[in-house]
Amino acid sequence: MAKTKLALPGEFAAILEEIAPGENTFEENGEIYSATIGIPSINKEKRTLGIKSIKPLVPLRRGDIIIGEIIELFESIAQIEITRVEGDKRTALATKHAFLRISELEKGFVEQLRDHIKIGDVLRAKVIEVNDLGTYLTIAFPEYGVIKACCSRCRNYMELQSDGQTFLCKECGSKEQRKTPMEKAPIKNTQDDNNSY
Repeated sequence: MAKTKLALPGEFAAILEEIAPGENTFEENGEIYSATIGIPSINKEKRTLGIKSIKPLVPLRRGDIIIGEIIELFESIAQIEITRVEGDKRTALATKHAFLRISELEKGFVEQLRDHIKIGDVLRAKVIEVNDLGTYLTIAFPEYGVIKACCSRCRNYMELQSDGQTFLCKECGSKEQRKTPMEKAPIKNTQDDNNSY
């Protein structure tokens, strides 16, 4: 018996001229791609190619609390790669990226996004909006913020100091401020495990 190949999201599946797109697929430039992780399945009656999902993709919802890493930082917006939804066993999220606007950092005026968060930081945030343009987060409330800070000089993770907002890098000695959660203690960093959160 031949082994069935597992289809991955975004993977080429077929040419549109051969067959029509079915469930869990999308068409782009005359080609059919998988929209989920699953097993390719052909419906001979309808002449469609679908993907039988092995893990249903679950959309993020307004109010979800996420843990994510800052992967891009612009003047007024940051892009976050979502690693998990807090308190939820969802492993196959329909969306892996979200955005944090400068207006959602703190209550009141914020001049510079980079004064509060940096690329590589891990944060706890709340989903406030999900629409066709993307998923948007907030850390403006006291329980949200940076839970693991990445040194902007040497890229190692830093240790939170007793003031609750300053992080110290043990490698290069750099001290940096972040917007941290007030009600939920940031995750303790250890020298041996720089990548766990």
